[in-house]
Amino acid sequence: LIKSNKKEIRALGARALGILASHPARDDDSVSNCSMTLRSMFANADGLVGSDANTAEGALLALGYLNPRSVYYDRAFPTDVEYPLKYVVDVNGSSSLHTAALEAFSQLWSARLALPSPDGDYSIKKVVTSLSSEAKKGNEKAIAALGRLAVGLVEPETDGADEKSEGRLAPGILGTIIEELFALHEIKQVEVQFTVGEALTAAMARWDSNAVKLTMDVEARGTQFRADAREDVVEAVLAKLLQNSKVTKPSLLKASGIWLFCAVQYCSHLTQVQSSLREIQASFMRLLSAEFRHC
Repeated sequence: LIKSNKKEIRALGARALGILASHPARDDDSVSNCSMTLRSMFANADGLVGSDANTAEGALLALGYLNPRSVYYDRAFPTDVEYPLKYVVDVNGSSSLHTAALEAFSQLWSARLALPSPDGDYSIKKVVTSLSSEAKKGNEKAIAALGRLAVGLVEPETDGADEKSEGRLAPGILGTIIEELFALHEIKQVEVQFTVGEALTAAMARWDSNAVKLTMDVEARGTQFRADAREDVVEAVLAKLLQNSKVTKPSLLKASGIWLFCAVQYCSHLTQVQSSLREIQASFMRLLSAEFRHC
């Protein structure tokens, strides 16, 4: 199935393979052999064409499901894997390979796998810059990938003083990702703004966001991947959204309303959201009034 000429079939086959091949009923050797086979299938994928290219894309996506499910099942799997981040950063090659890479790495990052290094040709800054550039064009896969990269990030401990003085919502790369997501308010398509909202909840609440939890398709046995909500970031993002819901700029006002809705939809159980429900309701009333005035 992962070799199919139809991308929808490849995607379904990749997910099924990832779930079944990583199941605890299978021994470690079979998982290792499966991983090795998949990696050989997408080696030098950017130089392949036709059915070989389809196979490479399916194999890359399958590995993107296989290894995270191994993490969720809390089982052994090959960790000495060189993940091809170049397919995420280099957008001049095959667009379908790039799309498969965005989905595969979104899965991997959610499980804290394949995180970019601080330096090198495919450093985390270059990855964020590349994804942000595509996100500005309305690429929903890239927007979702930014959120999932934020889920997997392990930020260094800071006292937060420098970040607050700069008016940032979060420190380091996480702060950059959130800023890039906020910058997407100019995009007019409503469905894209809902994707941005989901990515924001993923970035601030990680596995405490139902948007992330709902992508879990196996019965997890491990817990080490379940990073809790970043409470300070949740509070800061909500405060910013509430502030932006009072502005007069139509695009920012509309986007902020959608993102607030996503925060309630996916994170209503969080204390920070619970304590802000009255303000959020007032913001929704203002947004509805503004919409009526423009009708």
